[in-house]
Amino acid sequence: MADKGSSDIFPTQFIKKDFDLSKKIDADFLNLIKDNFGSDVSVISLALLVADADDESKKELISFNYRNDKEQKNNEIIVDISNPTSFDKLRRIL
Repeated sequence: MADKGSSDIFPTQFIKKDFDLSKKIDADFLNLIKDNFGSDVSVISLALLVADADDESKKELISFNYRNDKEQKNNEIIVDISNPTSFDKLRRIL
């Protein structure tokens, strides 16, 4: 049975499986880095700041991160959100 206090708990982090962050970043940009460094390149973290068009004081941070090499290889990314009401929006996008 759910605890009465559980109604004030809001998820701000979840795992998305089968999500290759490197495929979401411009390939030309990644290739420039690869060519100049002479090494393979992969994206392990991405952070976005989303500003409310109607209210400049309302900003939201969304970040995508792999916790370790195993999760990166398995394409299991951690998604952090600063606004728990954005969970459903991100589910529709992902």
